[in-house]
Amino acid sequence: MLVMSVMSVTPVIRFMVDQQPTRAAKEWRDRMRHAFFVEPDGAVEPQPHERELIEALLRRIVAREMAGPAILFMESWKPLGSITGQGMHSLTPFIGAVMDSTTWEHLAQYMERRGAITWMLQRLQSLQEDANHITAEGQSKSSQISDQMKHL
Repeated sequence: MLVMSVMSVTPVIRFMVDQQPTRAAKEWRDRMRHAFFVEPDGAVEPQPHERELIEALLRRIVAREMAGPAILFMESWKPLGSITGQGMHSLTPFIGAVMDSTTWEHLAQYMERRGAITWMLQRLQSLQEDANHITAEGQSKSSQISDQMKHL
C-alpha cells in the first residue's frame, strides 16, 4: 500500500518540477531574495543629518571626559547593535517627553545598521586623541610659562 501511494505521487512531483514558476512565485522569490541580507562588516558612515547628531553626542562625551567608559560600553554592545536600535524605537514614546522624538528616531535608525557602533567607536577615539593632543599642548605651554616665571 505504501508503494502504491509513492507511485501515485511521483507524477505530481514531476509535474511540479517541470512547470515554469508563476508570476506570483517569481514576485515572492524577488521579495525574499533580500529578506536575510546582512550588511558587510566594517564602519557604516552616517548620513549628514545623522552625523550631526552623533558628532554632537560624541563631543559631549569627550568634553565630560567619559570617553573611556563610553568606549568600554560600546565595545561590549557591538554584537547587539541592531537590537540596540530596535530597543531605541520601543522607547520613542517615553523619550518624546524629554527630547525631540524625530531626533531619537533618526539615531535609532542609524543604530540599527550593522557597522554603526564601529564607526562611532572610531570617531570617539579620534575625538579623544584630538582632545588629548590639545590638552598636552596646553600643559606644555603652561609648563614653559612656569619655567619662564621661575627664571624671573
